[in-house]
Parts: sequence; C-alpha cells; structure tokens
Amino acid sequence: MAREFPAPISHSVQSNESLVRLQKFGPYLTNRGHPPSTTQTYIRCAEHFECWFATHCVEAINEGVVARFLKDHLPCCSCSPPRRRSYKDVRAALRHYLAVLRKLDLIPPLQPLPLSAVEKEVKDFEQYLIQTCGVALETRIYRVRYVREFLADRYGAGPVTPQSLQPGEIMKFLAERAARCKPGTAKVISASVRSYLRFLVLRGILNNRMMAAVPTIPQWRMSSLPKVLLASELDQLLTSFNVSIPEGRRDYAMVLCMAELGLRTCEVVQLRLNDINWREGTIRIIGKKSHRERILPLTSVLGNAIAKYLKVDRAKGNEPALFLRHRAPAGIPVTSHIVRGAVRRACARLGILPPRDGPHTLRHTLATRMLENGVPLTEVADVLGHETIDTTAIYAKVNLEALGRVAMPWPEVV
Repeated sequence: MAREFPAPISHSVQSNESLVRLQKFGPYLTNRGHPPSTTQTYIRCAEHFECWFATHCVEAINEGVVARFLKDHLPCCSCSPPRRRSYKDVRAALRHYLAVLRKLDLIPPLQPLPLSAVEKEVKDFEQYLIQTCGVALETRIYRVRYVREFLADRYGAGPVTPQSLQPGEIMKFLAERAARCKPGTAKVISASVRSYLRFLVLRGILNNRMMAAVPTIPQWRMSSLPKVLLASELDQLLTSFNVSIPEGRRDYAMVLCMAELGLRTCEVVQLRLNDINWREGTIRIIGKKSHRERILPLTSVLGNAIAKYLKVDRAKGNEPALFLRHRAPAGIPVTSHIVRGAVRRACARLGILPPRDGPHTLRHTLATRMLENGVPLTEVADVLGHETIDTTAIYAKVNLEALGRVAMPWPEVV
C-alpha cells in the first residue's frame, strides 16, 4: 500500500519547481525509515521554507539561504498554521531537504570550503597513517582527532609551522590534557602526538631528538582487577531488553554476542550473514586489529536469538551485514556507537555499573567465567582473539580461588 503524504498547504507552493522539489521529499524520508509522524512534520517544515523562499530569494537554494531562513525568519515568523516553527524540527528537516535535492541534482552541488592550515596538515597526517602505517580505522580516528586538537591549540587559525615546534609546547599540551582525563586516555593522546612527530621526522622537518619531548604516561596493566559481573547481574542485564519490539530483539542478540562469545563492539558490527554456519553450529570472527580469522561455537541461546531476529525483524535486501539499523537511515549496518549504546542503556536501567564500562565488562565477565570453569589461559586467549598470552594474563588475577591454592604460606616469626 502506497504511503500517503500530507496535502500541500494552500498557496504554499509558488512555482512548479517548488512542487517538484516537495514531491521528492516524502518518498526520500520514507525510504530512510522515518516514521509517518516525522515524515509529515518534515514535509510541513519544507513547505514553510519553500513559501518563504518564493517571496524572499532570487538565488538558488543552498546552505546560506537555509541559514538566513533559520536566523532571520523563524524567530519572528507570523505565517498562518500549519506552518512548523520549531527550530529543532525545521533545522533537521531542511538538512534532509538539501540532501535529497542535491542527490537528485535539483540544486547546485555543494562547493567545498577551503581547508584551513590546520586541516591541510591533519589531512596530510591522515594520508601518512593510511598509506605508510596502515593503521586500523579506529586508531586512525583518534590519532587524527588528538593531533587536530594539538595543532589547533598551538597554531589556532594561523599558519602551521611545525619546524618551529619547541619541546616545552609539546609537554605543556600533554600536561594540560592529562590533568583532565584518565591515564589510559592520556596515554592515547601521548601516542597520537608521538605519531605526528614521527611523521614530521619522516618528512625531514624535525629530528629524532624531538621525540623525547613526549613523556611516557605510566599505566600499570596488572595493578587492578578487571570489572566483572556476577552471574545474577548478567542475567538481570540480559533480561532487561524489551524483546517484544524489533529493536529490542536486535539489541538482545548483539549483546549476547558479547556475553556468550566475548566479542568486541567492532567485531559485532563486522558480522556478516555468511559468517554463521548453521549446519555446523559455528560463527566466524575476523579480528579488527589482526585480521586473523577464528571460529567460535554458536551457542544455542545466541543461535536462537539471531534466528528469531533474522526471521522476524531484519530488513530484507542485499545488505550482507548481520545487524542493521531499524531507525533512519534504516536498513544499513549498525555502527559501534549503536552496539555500545545498547549495552550502556541496559547498564543505566539496572545501575549495576557505570554505563561507560559496560561493553568491555561483558568481555571480562566471559573470560573470568571460563577460567573459573577450568579453561586453560591459552584457550581463553584464542576465544578472545588475543595475539599473545600476555594480554590474557590479566584475567589470571580474578581466579582468586586458584591463586589461593598456589600461594606460599607466610613464614612465622618466632
């Protein structure tokens, strides 16, 4: 059954061109998965803009014209109902409106803004990370982010002159950032700046001695126990999902992948339909960092959850990804942000641990449970996808009962 869109407001369409533009907007919103109420709201917002545009502008529709409408007209709008005046709704609607008009070549293409000196330097650094270093996407994202912060802090809107960098400027930036973040984050920022300095050395702009200006951030990996959930807490977490709705069933299956198999959020995102071997009861995981393949058993609980999601809720199509978005833009693969959000919302509902710690805590919980059941550390490393046993060694500390059996008696003092 075809979707019906709201009839145009009387006299809101001043030209055939406006009518053509508005007629394309509704199907675009529907195909993206917007609910009918949102679709109707956005169409009314676009009609409001078109009515104003027909009487106030002679140039083509672009971001500048939209900005004028939002800034000059909307705050003092006296147009008759049902004009939409909510700034948030109108801004969101017109962002989509520009996108569909540009996609259909109904308005001129967007002219890219000239890059600032900082952005040019950041772009060159990113190409170095891709072509020379071959770093993973997640690593590249945070290194680019922190180097951009460093350059903006040092040069602002002025020219970038890395050859004039002084050790004190580097240490000052890192000290200020480290003072307001955790040691792990400070270590990441330090590594990002060090990577940028290495890039400058490779270009012949700096010498290797400048690398000594980047301090080493102490972070003792074995100094604390990893956070884990009790069996009762894990059950509460898994039963907190609303499996009566499609999005809840998808989130439940995604979180089960982390709780039953110890997958990282990025590995959940990477899962494809052909990674599951239903006949043999296995699932293939390709490591995000190592790109190594590992085959894990598909547990009955996880298999049933995925099968129900595939039969009932997953959109049909040619998309190979296992988990897809249910909200606009619907039908495209989920992101790591969506997977983390599913865990963090569950943690917030129950209050069993800080939401930020949720995703990786499921991985810690699985490793701890395996060790407590007598699984060798080498097999735990294989399940988690660790390249070395040293990475898995942290979980040996949580098996307090086994550690107690090997502890030497404390000598008595006579």
